[in-house]
Amino acid sequence: MKNKQQHNSHCNQVSMPSVAIFLSYYNGYEYIRDQVDSIIKQRDVNVDLFIRDDGSTCEKSKEELKIFENYNNVHVYYGANIGVCSSFMDLVYKCANRYDYYAFSDQDDIWLENKLIDGISKIENDTPVLYCSNLTFFYSDINTRGKNVMDKEPSVVYKSLFGGTSNCWGCTFIWNNRLNDVLKIHEIPIIYPQQKNHDTWVALVASLVGEIIWDINSNVLWRRHSRNVSHNGYMQHLKGIWFNKASRMHAPKMAKACIEALEKEIESVDILNFLKDLSSYPINARSFFRVVRDKDVAKSTHDSRIKLFVDMLFRFF
Repeated sequence: MKNKQQHNSHCNQVSMPSVAIFLSYYNGYEYIRDQVDSIIKQRDVNVDLFIRDDGSTCEKSKEELKIFENYNNVHVYYGANIGVCSSFMDLVYKCANRYDYYAFSDQDDIWLENKLIDGISKIENDTPVLYCSNLTFFYSDINTRGKNVMDKEPSVVYKSLFGGTSNCWGCTFIWNNRLNDVLKIHEIPIIYPQQKNHDTWVALVASLVGEIIWDINSNVLWRRHSRNVSHNGYMQHLKGIWFNKASRMHAPKMAKACIEALEKEIESVDILNFLKDLSSYPINARSFFRVVRDKDVAKSTHDSRIKLFVDMLFRFF
């Protein structure tokens, strides 16, 4: 058995909250050390980092991961290439439910040392809770940082089902055990192939059965480079437009799937009624008008209510 090194000075202090961190890795040798170092240096928490190699094809990337096999609180798994979203959720489903909190991590960011404990301190309720926060751009030089990504609170997540965007960033997520219980029971319903998205699903479940806490402050340095899985290029922008149109077309099916999977956990009558209205569109005229008049639906799509009405009425998806 290998003699693993201890890389977290806090990990023997039982009184501190325990956090399981999930990181999907693919050909990421250039920046992975920076991110792992920033994770194991988190203050006032006990961390276990679970890295799943999603079938990396680069030998340098494979060699880089072997370094972390000697870390006491880093656990490396090697798997087939199933895509970033499935890879993240595979870690969620397989992780033992023995931690106080759970978090996602990208392979190329850098966390400030209070990232976890600042988020955890805001999770107070014993209901399913998801914490998410802002991000700070940076490129090659960590000392040269851009602006925060967002300047206002994201839209209501479950109301973005109709082709909207919630702007909740998965690499900032921290959630509690109550939400993790729900996530492990219900896998992502795949209504159409391109829809599968791990952070969208986690945020959607949290908004339906619990609470999302959004922090305008940022403790995540979001590295921008040419190989980002989610970059800001023109083609990615076009994909986003297409994705939102596809979401509108399949929104009734997605709403129905949410009802079937989560109805017992959804306590809010208003949320359940919204899902029922959306699931019956475009057959039921009353449901149609209730959805199109909802200001939060229009806000999430970044469309005016008039444009949204026209899109829904004539089904120009």
